[in-house]
Amino acid sequence: MSTIEDSDTLEDTEPRQEQPGIVVGGRFVLLRQIGAGAMGTVFEAEDQRMRRRVALKILGRAFAQPVDAGRRFRREARAAAGIQHPNVVTIHDFGQRRDGTCYIVQELLTGVDLRGHLEENRRLTHAEALEIMVPIMGALIAAHRKGVIHRDLKPENIFLAEAALGAVVVPKLIDFGIALAPDSATQRTQRTQRTSTGRRGLVGSLCYMSPEQARDEKLDGRVDVWAAGTVIFELLHGTTPFHAPTWVGVMHRLLSDEPVPRITTLVEGVPSELADILERSLARRLDDRYPSMDAFLQALLGFARRSLPGLVQRHAASIPRYVESVPPPAPSGDADGGDEGALQPVASTRRPFVRPDLEGMVGAAGASTSALDLVARAEEDLRVNALEEALAHAAQAIEDRSGKAAEGELYGRMRLVQASAGRWVGRFADAERWAREALANLPRGSRRWYTAFGHLALVSGYLGHNDKLPALADELGMVEGRGDSGAHIMAANRLVVSLVRAGRLDLAQHVFERGQGMAVGLSMEEPDVLAWMDVGNAELELNSGHLTTYLQLLEAAVAGFVEAGALRNACLQRANIGNAYMRLGLYARAEQTLRSAALVGEPMKLNFIGPVRANLGFALARLGQLDQAFEIETAALDQCVRQGNRRFETAAHLYLAEILRLRGDVRAAEQEARRAVDAGAAAPGVRAHALAMLGDILLELGRPADALVVSSEALAVLESLDGVEEGESLIRLVHALALGATGDLARASLHARQARQRLLDLAAKISEPAWRRSFLDNVPEHARTRALEVRG
Repeated sequence: MSTIEDSDTLEDTEPRQEQPGIVVGGRFVLLRQIGAGAMGTVFEAEDQRMRRRVALKILGRAFAQPVDAGRRFRREARAAAGIQHPNVVTIHDFGQRRDGTCYIVQELLTGVDLRGHLEENRRLTHAEALEIMVPIMGALIAAHRKGVIHRDLKPENIFLAEAALGAVVVPKLIDFGIALAPDSATQRTQRTQRTSTGRRGLVGSLCYMSPEQARDEKLDGRVDVWAAGTVIFELLHGTTPFHAPTWVGVMHRLLSDEPVPRITTLVEGVPSELADILERSLARRLDDRYPSMDAFLQALLGFARRSLPGLVQRHAASIPRYVESVPPPAPSGDADGGDEGALQPVASTRRPFVRPDLEGMVGAAGASTSALDLVARAEEDLRVNALEEALAHAAQAIEDRSGKAAEGELYGRMRLVQASAGRWVGRFADAERWAREALANLPRGSRRWYTAFGHLALVSGYLGHNDKLPALADELGMVEGRGDSGAHIMAANRLVVSLVRAGRLDLAQHVFERGQGMAVGLSMEEPDVLAWMDVGNAELELNSGHLTTYLQLLEAAVAGFVEAGALRNACLQRANIGNAYMRLGLYARAEQTLRSAALVGEPMKLNFIGPVRANLGFALARLGQLDQAFEIETAALDQCVRQGNRRFETAAHLYLAEILRLRGDVRAAEQEARRAVDAGAAAPGVRAHALAMLGDILLELGRPADALVVSSEALAVLESLDGVEEGESLIRLVHALALGATGDLARASLHARQARQRLLDLAAKISEPAWRRSFLDNVPEHARTRALEVRG
């Protein structure tokens, strides 16, 4: 249940490559790619501000080039976002990054697109087809009344989404032409590009294009009428009306005078009235076609009322109330088509999925490889969490100095990037060295200097170099009042975290109070400064046993980090919140919180995933899921050992010992507890916990004298730390039991009473009654302490 740890604000800029772990807009963490196509990529992402899963579509960089592409994109996206309809995919947000590329944030849908459904079933009955298309046509009417024409209606753009409880399928219309809103010049440029099918010419889905769209004429809402009729025809027959082996054949049939096939001649059982309606929707001459989607839907509803009882009632929420009235004027729009480069799903059939339909993905333009340019690229990589790229570019910048001395501010910037990225990926020993070199070359008191100092303070704690922390406190005191006050406060609170965990409470309190003094009169407009003050304060409150206050401060810190775009820190503090739930005995809530932190932290490749999983394994053990707990804890231990994280290596050995004991392998548990004791030399509080675990196991093995030796040592360490430690109850409990088992009943009774009273004192500091009960009843060592009775 050990607490975890930190750094930098993430500003969105050009990533070297779209990949899981990248941060977009300073807010959205890409979790996994769920689709890709010639026009762009779509990811499942985590919105850190709203704490929800979304689909994030990123346009290809080719679309960042036109001068007004961003302006047109925003206009179209805003219009589509204004379409309020239950069968339209919800657009949450949209934006443009520094490299000019745009992105759209949509609701994440789970299910299958209509293309996949049709391929599985080959064809649908007319009742099944209208169950899908009636609400979709209602969505198109809502779009048309907002002046938005879809222009690329096809089965791939109709999604059969699972409802919240999974019992109902809700058809959703996606991609309202917002992937690109080019001007005429852009259209001409596009038409000279090669599409994803390898042909040159019109972009779009030719099999669903109306004749006027194929001829590149001005479009209105009747282009969607044609496409809707084509989709219904395909659902009934299995192919589109003008299907041909090649696009040339499709174009020839579409633009010829060939009559539209009558569906009743191809498919048995289709009512003649429905065939008549489809024929009119597919009329080549605009004047012969339904004048609007309203009129088309009105005709289908009339048929449904007579032939398909209940259909209209089932979709009442999707059908506009005014559909029976005089159709509104058809909207007009640009003559740009949709996208031929259909997204190819990379997930399973039942999947979260939204198509990007964004043409022309291209590689980033080549950049200068000068040392200054490489450092700038490395700093940008760091801001969007491309950590390995940041390390590579910084290393390349150092190599490109062509024998110049390893000194100067530029060199300091290179080492700072390496220190930050190295710390976050778990290269602690390297990060410590890089941070020291950065400090030596950056202007003292500058914001970058303070950032390097903060990394050094944290990494020294990770590595167990506690003897170096007092010198860091002295160095921080010497620059107090110089440079950026906010940066000083953040660095101070990073040092506070390491000092508290090293047991240097007096010094930690002193550093924290000096930082608070500097905050007086500060504007406090930087949310990350406030967040770091909350983190430092939380660490001190935790050490004082105020778990409720600790949780409240961490929640505030998470909010501040998210607002500042410091998503690595936000994720880290959410993991610490999971740890706090464990301390309270709220193991199910802890599991959920820790899994959520791991979900975001793993694709970001952050160093604290090992500690998160160590805590998760322990939580699962307390929930009785021992096999899964063993697997997770073993992997977490390996990761902590590789990183050199001595504090969590100790904790993982300790947790694994408990898991082995619960599985009945007490001998293996003893060996694991001894490894925890050996690894904990630099983490006294965790080592004392490990000693108590070893003592408890020795009691179970019938070796009370040995148990008394290790439990006495654990109690001595606890009392020297002058604070609340995670394993305190177990330490006091095992010492009392060992005294009793060795015959010292008087002292055993005294220590038992002291252990119970200390436990009740800690519980009294928990202000939430339900949490207090959980703390006393659900944590096994607490329940054992309350039941402890040794008579002298």
